[in-house]
Amino acid sequence: MYSAEKRPVYLIDTTLRDGAQAADIAFSSEDKLRIADLLYNSGIRFFEAGIPVMGDTEQNVISTLTNRYDIAHFIGWCRAKLVDLDAAQRCNCKSVHISFPVSINHIKILGYTENEILDQVSFFCDYASKYFNSFSIGAQDASRASYSFLHEFVKRGVAANVSRIRIADTVGILTPIETFRLFTKLKSNVPQCNLEIHAHNDLGMATANTVTALQAGADAASITVNGIGERAGNAALEEVVMALQLSNTLHCDFDTSAINTICKTVADLSGMEIGKQKPITGSSIFKHQSGIHCHALLRSKSAYEPYDPSLSGHTPSRFVCGTHSGRAGILSMLESCGIVMSTSEFDTFFKTLQYHISRTGKSMTANEVCEFYYAPKITNQMSPEQI
Repeated sequence: MYSAEKRPVYLIDTTLRDGAQAADIAFSSEDKLRIADLLYNSGIRFFEAGIPVMGDTEQNVISTLTNRYDIAHFIGWCRAKLVDLDAAQRCNCKSVHISFPVSINHIKILGYTENEILDQVSFFCDYASKYFNSFSIGAQDASRASYSFLHEFVKRGVAANVSRIRIADTVGILTPIETFRLFTKLKSNVPQCNLEIHAHNDLGMATANTVTALQAGADAASITVNGIGERAGNAALEEVVMALQLSNTLHCDFDTSAINTICKTVADLSGMEIGKQKPITGSSIFKHQSGIHCHALLRSKSAYEPYDPSLSGHTPSRFVCGTHSGRAGILSMLESCGIVMSTSEFDTFFKTLQYHISRTGKSMTANEVCEFYYAPKITNQMSPEQI
């Protein structure tokens, strides 16, 4: 629930741009419209819709999206080139994002100097202000830039009245502590800047870095559904959303009950399967086997669950029977099927069940445990030592 004490932040979905750049993904125009519809209906209002300079197909999708909703911002991603900005005009973009290299490595690769990049910021921002309702700039490879230059880049952007400045961890090398220090320092030195975190997941810290940047004062975060994107991907929308949902200090508008539907749809369209233990959306994240855990969960679900499964569109949590299962969990499974037995009967059944599971190497659902109870010649399934 929204609290006046929480600071509002907003999300910029880049599934349609950075997510679509992932190897082995090829969204059709219809796929992009379907994804945008799901995200819009869930509360996303800022979309990085694509790269206009890619050609007619991309421009047609961006134009369609721009005209589809009245209160959403569909942003065209552009290099710092006039041809890119002109292409954005042709597809009726109201907003553009202009990316600039800021690390010395990226600046040299493109054949510029640091001073030339700063001059380009002023030039392209002035140009964009004449043709678009809003524009943001991106500090590409900011995590490997010198702070002094990044500071000047941010100051130049603020002077040009940009709507937002993206700090990109382009190769995903930041840690949460480094992220906190960077965003705290930028906000302290240039208080009026509106900062966005754009985190990649090469070291598995994109979500952590994104939430940390927001806690450090960033105003926005760019994310992708299921974390899809270049190489190891980006910060996952569903993970960031749920972290914000549980935050005591931050808030964003998003219908969390739609998460499972959105993520499954994008998984199907992208061909990128969701792992069973994937945070927030994995099929096993609300399954419990451990006897200690099940015993506590029977008394309070909050003992070993961070939130109610329905909050993210999951079915209720459930127990499975495995080699680490305890008596309380098994009893609850049997009771769910209306099976009641004496203590001595249960002791025999429990030993038989444990032997069966260790022999097959497979866990069992509650229904399978009940079916096993009714199976004929149950004692024949036990080891000679157990009978």
